[in-house]
Amino acid sequence: MPRPIEQCPQLLFIDDEEGVLRFIGRSLPELGYQTFTASHWDEARDLLDQETVRPDIVFFEPCLGGEPDLEGLRSIQERVDQTPVVVISSERKPGLIVEAIRNGAWDYVVKPFGVDTLRQIIDRILLARDEAPRNASSEPALAEEDFVAANPRMLEIRETIGRIANSRVPVLIEGETGVGKDIIARQIHLSSRWRDRPFVKVNCAALPHDLTESELFGHTRGAFTGAH
Repeated sequence: MPRPIEQCPQLLFIDDEEGVLRFIGRSLPELGYQTFTASHWDEARDLLDQETVRPDIVFFEPCLGGEPDLEGLRSIQERVDQTPVVVISSERKPGLIVEAIRNGAWDYVVKPFGVDTLRQIIDRILLARDEAPRNASSEPALAEEDFVAANPRMLEIRETIGRIANSRVPVLIEGETGVGKDIIARQIHLSSRWRDRPFVKVNCAALPHDLTESELFGHTRGAFTGAH
């Protein structure tokens, strides 16, 4: 039996492409979601002013009108408080996606996308939200002694770890030998909702070029000499 409409998760999509909004409005309600759409920030703010609109997830395109606007993201975040925000973007704007994640976006989805992709992201976010109260009392297993810092830049890095830890966005950590890249990577893992799962460290520089793929992802027995 379908859930009453008031019990269905609410989704807000902010995008200036009419085709995207039509696709959202046609597809997602059939899956049991209350869906609201806006083509610009003012329309989104008007929706959020309504007492009946309390989105569980906000999806937004950061280039409304063709120009990047992360201030719009911040203004929406102020209105929805801790509600997860997902970036809708294209592969041509990876830098903007990274900047949005730094500013608190939970995840991103690349255009064009299908219903299955959206449903996977929505289910993942709602599951993490539902699990949060159970895990609220358990402190992250942060190895504080491994990350001792007073320098403002290092404290900024620590804040960044907190913002990106629960995102599925790939993270590149750069630095000279000995600056603590492994420690940063481990802190990201320990600060994330995956902290109870294995943390696997692989030194790709030590892997032979021709065997990197099989070392990381496995191989069929007998595929090459020594493939036992």
